[in-house]
Amino acid sequence: MTILEIQFPEDFNERYQEYHGVLLDILRNKEPKVIMQENKVLDKGIDILQAPKKPAGRSNTNPKVIVDLQKGIYNEKSPTLIYEISGKRKNLMEYLCNIKFASLADLVAVTGQGDTLIVKELREINDHFKKCCKLKKDLITHSKTGGGYTLNRSDLDIKTFRTST
Repeated sequence: MTILEIQFPEDFNERYQEYHGVLLDILRNKEPKVIMQENKVLDKGIDILQAPKKPAGRSNTNPKVIVDLQKGIYNEKSPTLIYEISGKRKNLMEYLCNIKFASLADLVAVTGQGDTLIVKELREINDHFKKCCKLKKDLITHSKTGGGYTLNRSDLDIKTFRTST
């Protein structure tokens, strides 16, 4: 059994007819009528070429993010790069970890801060998160239709931990 790996050259359009005849002969289990000049014949007149290396495809898995309310927030791939969250931002994160969706009024009640300051704090959390964890996605997303906030579980695989001190 012969395994064929064929890599088409950059000038494929010009050499199509030459390759086409060889491939048809191979598919019909016949000896090719044309022996190709480049890459020398390796087996019974069949030109075996090395297949091109395919670029690594994008992984369909979301980046794994660990939210440890004692240690900080980090990307599982680089656990030494930690966003050490504290103060009011930590309170915001703790609340968001415990619920699926928080309105701005809920966050105001939890922190005792004004709504403009909370929006600024959420933006700062996202900025620090992206910088520390080397990711492009926000940790916290704002729902345009619902007007509230939630952890970005659609783009990130988020695991939350509450380690005791």
